[in-house]
Amino acid sequence: MSRAWYVLEGESYPDALIETPSYILVVEGKRTERKPTIHTSWMRGRHQLWRHMDAALEIAANRPVLGLMIVEGPSDGSLPKRWLAAVRELTGAEALESSLPHRSPTQRAQLADGFLGLTTWQRIAIEFGLAPDQLPDVVTDLPGWYMSNGLVYPTTEFSGV
Repeated sequence: MSRAWYVLEGESYPDALIETPSYILVVEGKRTERKPTIHTSWMRGRHQLWRHMDAALEIAANRPVLGLMIVEGPSDGSLPKRWLAAVRELTGAEALESSLPHRSPTQRAQLADGFLGLTTWQRIAIEFGLAPDQLPDVVTDLPGWYMSNGLVYPTTEFSGV
């Protein structure tokens, strides 16, 4: 499929997109990656989470766009220092400007205000009463993991923003 000359990136695929009448939430999840994605093939300094939130802003229709990062962490659910440092960089003025040069300072601030923060897969498992050291590694492991935890495997819809 050929793309128009002005289409630089294509669609954005956050790991989760929750769209409600009140807000849009984009989630960037990292399981095996040790650091955030901070470049696209056409633009250095384009942080992945800001890219997802930027794309969601196009469909927001006056709803706030929220963003959340979920990363791999220790079994106690604590936040790894390297990811805390990455979030400090992500939320800095330089990262916002390099990721969103086409947005006004007001729009950048709006997206920055929508960043909810960072948590770990292990903390989420703990909060839901699941074993944080038994999370599935790959998508194909999910049906068995759901069954072993007495859960029903959900159906999902995949789409880009």
